[in-house]
Amino acid sequence: MDNRPIDQTTAIAVTTEAAEDAHLTEFSWYILLVVVSLWGISILTFGLPGLVVPALVLLPFVFTALMLITVGG
Repeated sequence: MDNRPIDQTTAIAVTTEAAEDAHLTEFSWYILLVVVSLWGISILTFGLPGLVVPALVLLPFVFTALMLITVGG
């Protein structure tokens, strides 16, 4: 292990980067919560079509994401 002191500017940059990552993760959770809530409201309002139609709309995006993951693009 290397026991030399950390440069002050490096420590600040790493801390700022970690804070930005944490903020992005928190924002992602809020977006997911909003999407799931809107989908739930759609189901309560329209019943079965409110469940099925958003899933059908998401199908091309999910298919594309699976292809990108599989092929490695």
